[in-house]
Amino acid sequence: MAKLIEANAKMAATAERLRAFQGVGPATVATLLGHLPELGTLEDNAIAALIGVAPINNDSGPKTGKRFIRGGRASVRSALYMAAVCACRCNPD
Repeated sequence: MAKLIEANAKMAATAERLRAFQGVGPATVATLLGHLPELGTLEDNAIAALIGVAPINNDSGPKTGKRFIRGGRASVRSALYMAAVCACRCNPD
């Protein structure tokens, strides 16, 4: 995957921007670029829904239900979770 990213200028630029975030390493970058080709072309809300981290409301009329997340691309969600754990360990703020 690293050779494929290096060979494509657009993917290499995206990978470089992703690596700028603390906690995002080569495995996370490869997962994001491999499993989420829409990255950079859709808005934030659409990407969040596509990954499965956007809270979905459960409202009907005056009833306000709980918000929850579901569906989406589990491999991308897992990679982002691990990146968040690493970032929290490196920078507790």
